[in-house]
Amino acid sequence: MYWEEDGLIDYPLDLFDGVAKGAIDAIAPWDDYTMTTLNMQPDNPINQYEPATERMLYYGGPVFLPHHPEIIDTTASWAAYNDSLAMINFTYGSGRVLLLGPHPEIEEDSDRDSSNFAQELDDAGSDWPFLWSAVDWLLGQSISYPPPSSVHRSGKRYLPQSMRLSAVHPNPLHSSAQGVFRLTLRQTATVSISLFNIRGQRIQRIYSGKLASGSHTFHLSGINRRPLSLPTGVYIVRVSGPSGRHSQKFIVTH
Repeated sequence: MYWEEDGLIDYPLDLFDGVAKGAIDAIAPWDDYTMTTLNMQPDNPINQYEPATERMLYYGGPVFLPHHPEIIDTTASWAAYNDSLAMINFTYGSGRVLLLGPHPEIEEDSDRDSSNFAQELDDAGSDWPFLWSAVDWLLGQSISYPPPSSVHRSGKRYLPQSMRLSAVHPNPLHSSAQGVFRLTLRQTATVSISLFNIRGQRIQRIYSGKLASGSHTFHLSGINRRPLSLPTGVYIVRVSGPSGRHSQKFIVTH
């Protein structure tokens, strides 16, 4: 990659056959930051639930210059810089890669991301639905869309939730440890909780029945809370209940 006056800098991961060049002064010279418009490529599977444009944070990101454009897919382009490549995705061996010039993980006008950076800016929504779909693509899953209770695209705050599923802790989870998660209900409801592998196969039904309102703790374990014996990989806890399906992904390591 080319970075400012430092010139060419080696990128040892060697994932991308090309050059990343930044910062883009036409958007914001380093080390300034601003909101900028991204043109979302409509035929990219990651963007099937995306609008034509997104406002995202720019903070020194590059333009991507591939040596072989035919082997990469355009995810989005910089509207303010000649519609050049801002986000790209491609396969790499048996894996998948997504490279981002902007910072969609930053919620500029909300404390949801536990960061005050760029808090004075406003992207008039949230970029997290895009990231949700992007992670699905990276994991080789069907592209899903987060339920309205998880992400509110058109506003700045959560919608009221009748059901909230916490992240699995710890994550990554060692195969010999016990994972824990919480399910919070606003009112008494009948729910079904299951553990799936990344191929969508059910590994275990954790709970099925009626729960009172409040917070409930569950263990990723079998009878007598013995640790589950799971191979390394990505797994999903899925809850079906009054507000649809809620899922949390976690990783098992050895």
